[in-house]
Parts: sequence; C-alpha cells; structure tokens
Amino acid sequence: MTNPKHPVELGHWDTPQGTIGCHELDAAQRADGTVLAACARNLIDHIGTNGAVAIHLVDVTDPAKPELRADFTRNDAPEGGVGCLPFQFAHSARFYDRGRSLYVSYWDSGTVHLDVSKPAAPAVVSTTKILPRDEDGDQHSMTLADRGRLLLIHTEDFSPGDCPDQPEFGAWGEVQVYDNRDQAHPAFLGTFSTPNGRSTRSDGTFTDHNTEVANGGQLFSSWYSDGIVWWTVNDQGVTRQLGQFTPPANADGSPPLVWGVFVDSEHDLILGSDINSGLWIVKPKGQENF
Repeated sequence: MTNPKHPVELGHWDTPQGTIGCHELDAAQRADGTVLAACARNLIDHIGTNGAVAIHLVDVTDPAKPELRADFTRNDAPEGGVGCLPFQFAHSARFYDRGRSLYVSYWDSGTVHLDVSKPAAPAVVSTTKILPRDEDGDQHSMTLADRGRLLLIHTEDFSPGDCPDQPEFGAWGEVQVYDNRDQAHPAFLGTFSTPNGRSTRSDGTFTDHNTEVANGGQLFSSWYSDGIVWWTVNDQGVTRQLGQFTPPANADGSPPLVWGVFVDSEHDLILGSDINSGLWIVKPKGQENF
C-alpha cells in the first residue's frame, strides 16, 4: 500500500477444505515482531464439512510466505442452537493483548476467549454465554472497553417478536455488558439498546452490529436502521446513550442499514458504512480528542 492507487499483492493463503473462506479476519503484531492473522469461517461448524474447522491462526510475518500455526473449532460442542436461527458457528475473531489473546464470537455457542500466547496451542480461557437468555443467542462480535475490564458482546438478532412458540425472544439484538476483570469468569452486568432496539417494530432493522471504543470510554455502534449510536458505560455496567446519527432513507423509501463503524481518532471523526447509501463521515458535537 506504499502507493495507495496501485496496491501490490505480496502473498496469498488459501483456506483448506470446503468452499467457505474467511468471513471476518483480524491481525496483530506481537511484541517479538511476529504478525498473526485470524481467519473466522462463517457456518463451517454448523455445516460440518468434512471435518473443516472454523478458526485458523496464520503467521503472516513474511507476507510472501504465510504459514498456518493452529486451528480451532467448537463443532463438538454438546449444546444445540437457540432461537429462530439455531445455528452454531464462528462469526468473527478479534485479537487483544498485542496478539496474546483472541476472542471468537460463536453465534449460539458463546464468546470464546482463547489464550494464543503460544500460537500453535490455543487454550480456552472462558466461554461467555448470553444472560439473561432473552435473545436468539446470535453472538456476532465483541469489544473490550475500559482497558479490558468490560466485555461487550453484540447480538445480531433479526427476528423480534416472530419466533414461533418462543415468546421470550421478543426484541431486536442488543449489547450485553460483562465485568471482565476475572477473565476466566466474566460476570453479566446489564445491557444497552436503543428505544427502537427494545421494540418489535418492523419498518426497519434495529439490531446492533459492532462497536468501537474511542478515548474517554466513548462507544460508537453501528445499528442498522438506527444508524450510528454514541453511548457510554461505567464500570458497574450502567449505560447511557449520548447521541445518534441516522442516514436518510433511500430513494425507494427503504431505511438505512449501517453495519460498519470506525473511530478516526486522528481527525476526531466517526465513519459509518451504510449497505445502501455508502460511507458517512460524521463529527460528534461537543466531543474532541477521540
């Protein structure tokens, strides 16, 4: 990317087995200079394709010669899926601790914290299930906040109020907040949602997608038809919404669908990607030094 107008491919790594590639990936450079990439393969566990695994750890220190270091999967998990989409699969993976920890968001099977300080031998530190059990269980992604003391789990629940014979699954997705100070036993503190997310309205999609952390504990979430949502949480799990930006409806009247958010700390801006209308760049009022 030295010349952004003319990117040059340095290397390529093929996912083994099956036809599903990397749905989401993350990378981290460790203190020793090693660069690791994590590839999460959506639906692989659920489909069970010829023993294919869901998470691959790849050493990309030399991008021309990527090398597989380890695999991880939960396709032997005894519990079944829950809710309207009762599947178990790894949706995303995210590094923390300079590449020593990896969090894998398993759709109906929990958020799995892996110790990858030895990349060739990932070890499970904890598995955090959604509590209370009032959601589809669809653990889409996660974020650490407050210097790792809080674990935020994002549920991507698209089925409010229409789960046959399961009235407890009655709202859109929301952010689950856990005390993560004891990393082996995260403790549930509470939830955050928008007013629309707590409803069963059907004139849009009002579930969360992902959250990014800015300086001062400011949190920005992509929330589909609720756009970009700005909120905070204290160390007791008490949440408060500070602001919101919602792109206009599309020309055909369909609502916005913001499913990506990024904090540009250098310019104190928030970037949001709308599936339909493209990239939105916004500046929160009354806040500097992100």
